[in-house]
Formats: sequence, C-alpha cells, structure tokens
Amino acid sequence: MNREILLLDEPTANLDPENLLSVKDVIKRLSREADRTVVIATHDLSQADYLS
Repeated sequence: MNREILLLDEPTANLDPENLLSVKDVIKRLSREADRTVVIATHDLSQADYLS
C-alpha cells in the first residue's frame, strides 16, 4: 500500500534482537527514502531517539 502516513503502535514489541534491527531499519528507510511520515507509539526511548 502506498500511503503518505504510516501509523505504528509498538512495532518492535517482543522481537528478538536480530529482527528488531531489521524492523527499525525498514521504518527508517521508509521515512527517508519513500518520503513518508511515520508516527510511532513506543515506550522505548532509545528506539524513539534512533528513529527520529
């Protein structure tokens, strides 16, 4: 789906470390390369910092 805004609620909750990095990289790439706005709800402050 080609949407301008992507809403994610705890997208990496309960993932193992390898998949956690993969999902974070996909989110970052979508935000930058696909020119999409990404809104993320998370309790993980380090993840919020990395993705912002």
